[in-house]
Amino acid sequence: SAGEQLIQQGRQQGLQQGLQQGLQRGRDQGRHEGTLAALRTMLRAQLTERFGELDATDVETIEAATAPALEQMLIRVLTATSPDDVLGAP
Repeated sequence: SAGEQLIQQGRQQGLQQGLQQGLQRGRDQGRHEGTLAALRTMLRAQLTERFGELDATDVETIEAATAPALEQMLIRVLTATSPDDVLGAP
């Protein structure tokens, strides 16, 4: 019947819209995770190059940091005299 066809069409449209939204959210989350991974890798590399091997607490601090915090840490590396100058609160 026409009513059943409309219901089926509505379901298909809903499924397609849900799939598209899910894919976009997945892409956005993937980009965010990629950005975090890159910032963490850069910070660990700069700290290790400048101050030597990092201890476990320093690594944990880096892994727990948000993207904005990591960006600030990367700036502080430029003038830091120790890892604590970078990883501590500004």
